[in-house]
Amino acid sequence: MPASRSRRASTGPAPRLAPLVLAATVAATAAAAFFGFVPAVVCWAGVVVAAWMETPATLTGKKDSYGYPTPANPAEEARLASWRTWRQLRFGLVIPSGDWLPGWPPLGSWLAAVWVAVLAAWVPVRAFPHSGVSTGAERALDAAAAFVLVAAITAARRRA
Repeated sequence: MPASRSRRASTGPAPRLAPLVLAATVAATAAAAFFGFVPAVVCWAGVVVAAWMETPATLTGKKDSYGYPTPANPAEEARLASWRTWRQLRFGLVIPSGDWLPGWPPLGSWLAAVWVAVLAAWVPVRAFPHSGVSTGAERALDAAAAFVLVAAITAARRRA
């Protein structure tokens, strides 16, 4: 009878896929800009996929009063903050929320999002069916995606 190996569960943290998806997103965004597609929309879609691909942080510290583990070192604290940011981006990039509003007084990140949207509207893009010159809808979609990206990412980073 052949010897069988027993498989043990890995005790290490799960591999992080979000950085790989972000690297692919950067390449796809550059290609979209080069070929005249809407680059901010490509970037937005890649960040949404990366947010859903991120794995939870593995914590090895002592348990708190509720029984949940805490970070054991600064690296785990940074990993937990990163995971919380990605978790907020899952829906923050898709569902309209107060993060997309300016607030009072207007936040600097919201003003930055407006400026990035204006810059994205100036990026030359082709019409979707590639039948000719852009009608303006593609530029508006590109500007909206750029605005949502900056507004949601800065809000998630601020909270995490």
